[in-house]
Amino acid sequence: GAETALLLAEERVGWSVPAGDAPALAAMMRRLVDDQQTVAAAASRAREVAARRFDRDQMVSHYRNVVRDLQEPRPARQP
Repeated sequence: GAETALLLAEERVGWSVPAGDAPALAAMMRRLVDDQQTVAAAASRAREVAARRFDRDQMVSHYRNVVRDLQEPRPARQP
């Protein structure tokens, strides 16, 4: 979805096309087949991003914080 497209664009690790837009997908694929240097550079960045953003210890810490936040009492809603 939109979060994935944003990650791809911000980190320059891949490309996205609008959902259901087959002509755009085909055009992107043709462009990338002809530009292996760009694909290789994006793949290298993707490995770096994955190691930095999705490190196991970092992810465990993140999910612990999420669970902790969900367990905290929240103020009652006013009608």
